[in-house]
Amino acid sequence: MRLLLRADANPTIGAGHLARCVAIAEEAVARGWTVTLTGTLTGVDWLTTHLAALGVEIRPDWTDADIVLIDHYGAITPPEARLVSLEDGPHGRRKADVAVDCNLAPTPRPADGTPLILRGPTYAPIRTAVRTRRAHPTPSSHLRVVVSMGGGTTPHAVSAAVAALHATNLPLHITAVSTTPLNPTATRFPRFPAPTTVEPGDPPDRLAPAEAGGLPADRLALTEAGGLPADRLAPADTGGLPAGRLAPIETGGLPADRLASAEGGGLPTDRLAPIETGGLPAGHRPTPAAEAIAPPSARSAPVEIEVVRPHPDLPALLASADLVISAAGVTLLELCCLGVPTAVAVIADNQIPNYTAAVAQGLAAGLGDLTSPAAVDTLHHLLTTPTARHDLARAASRAVDGHGARRILDAAAQLTVRRATPADADRLLAWRNDPGTRRWSVNPDPVSPETHRRWLAQDRRLLIAEEAGVPVGVVRFDPVPGGVEVSITIAPEARGRGLARPILQAAQDTVPGTRLLARVHADNTASRRLFASAGYRLVTEDRPFLTYRY
Repeated sequence: MRLLLRADANPTIGAGHLARCVAIAEEAVARGWTVTLTGTLTGVDWLTTHLAALGVEIRPDWTDADIVLIDHYGAITPPEARLVSLEDGPHGRRKADVAVDCNLAPTPRPADGTPLILRGPTYAPIRTAVRTRRAHPTPSSHLRVVVSMGGGTTPHAVSAAVAALHATNLPLHITAVSTTPLNPTATRFPRFPAPTTVEPGDPPDRLAPAEAGGLPADRLALTEAGGLPADRLAPADTGGLPAGRLAPIETGGLPADRLASAEGGGLPTDRLAPIETGGLPAGHRPTPAAEAIAPPSARSAPVEIEVVRPHPDLPALLASADLVISAAGVTLLELCCLGVPTAVAVIADNQIPNYTAAVAQGLAAGLGDLTSPAAVDTLHHLLTTPTARHDLARAASRAVDGHGARRILDAAAQLTVRRATPADADRLLAWRNDPGTRRWSVNPDPVSPETHRRWLAQDRRLLIAEEAGVPVGVVRFDPVPGGVEVSITIAPEARGRGLARPILQAAQDTVPGTRLLARVHADNTASRRLFASAGYRLVTEDRPFLTYRY
């Protein structure tokens, strides 16, 4: 099967379109397909290098293909082939054989003759580097926060996020992903120190000690002063804040005009906005006032800031974070798959539906305007409430399982599974008695028609796989002690086309949560690779057969 992908990527439009195509390419290559990508790619070496390693040819023009997948917002006329269109609501919409809107809140699609429309995050193409790294944070004296706004990140958005984090006055290790220098203090917050600039990849001597809050030495004030410049100092007994900014300790260090009752979680009444406005969901609002605002002793909390460029191991960095601040684009769906607690912002209009849906569904906390004090309060609550972060991560990981690329290619190849019927008896017998099948069977002898009929009458789940309506394989599930044994046979005429893995996965989707086992002949290398690649692990060896468990 020949697959042609069409996508662009650059610092202006971001890398989201290309990242989705990388996930599609990985799945297609695993099936043995030939994959080519055409488009204009700038500043995304961490993705193009991976494509080259997969054997994907990148070319400037179209080429012949059996399937063309377009992930592009512009008007494009592809070559004659089965067409798959990846869309974001109304953006990139076109008539196709298969249309995919994998966002958290797919929008209604006017009828245009497209026969198959796949909607929702079940179809989100997620790269292997993301799928294989579920978050398992390890304890740290500093909370680890990553700011990653996607491939099209504007320095202002990253800087504003870093500024909001710094304003929480919590001890943090912040890693900001950016291709340009940051000036996080250009965004002013009441408790934020004087301006500084941090360059991507700055050596440690540009970063001040932790006690200094991560600011260069020439920008520091005395530690006793709370890390504030001299012109902003007040006596030590005021907690290091200017007298005009003070409020009693009992109020959590907030000026009187910003106070609210304890019932309001320490936030002013007008700050408890509904989800649609980027406020905290009701279940995530802080309860006592002390939980929302750091005490005066924490106002000088050490902050370490590191700026890195996008790189191939970014999913591992994200998976290790206690919290990620992200835009509401493709990166958000990858974070959901990782199961990482996320606070989300909007940096492009086409992200608004995803942002609204993520917050409404409890998959991420909405920051609204990154430059507002409300964003600081939301971040402070998340960073001081582990249960809130845990709830977000758990809900997010359930929403995106990472197998969208497989489902898209199944639809593109018109691959389906159905229950076997009596009409399939002769075909199944022919497949069973094929020499290539019998070679690896527990019983290698040919089966008679009468024995075959008795076998079909037994209690088992038997699924026929079809490609464009043509039977190409069979998967059976037999109850056995300790679970259900799965077996797969590909039709002799369909072998060598990479169908085994998608057929196995499609069949498994019909028995979710089942404890599956597979018995494989030790010399059947192809079958051993198949089950290993599908997530099975070797549990016992009873030569010549091996037992794998899913």
